[in-house]
Amino acid sequence: LTIHLPGRTVVVHMTLTKMESMLPTTHFLRVNRSYIVRKEAIKEIDGNLITTSDGKRVPIGVTYREAVWEAMKKNIV
Repeated sequence: LTIHLPGRTVVVHMTLTKMESMLPTTHFLRVNRSYIVRKEAIKEIDGNLITTSDGKRVPIGVTYREAVWEAMKKNIV
């Protein structure tokens, strides 16, 4: 599992599912089989792609699309 942090990358030996269970769902969102994104880092959603505040583009998986949209609706004021 590779964790991308501002200014560095960390590699840990655990599954994404295990990491997902350790992270607070109020701040993190699983967006496909391979990615968990910090909600505050989401800058834009364009179709099936999320652009993060540091410019990375992450695809939204078909299985996770509904959950991503529901999470974003809850955060809209």
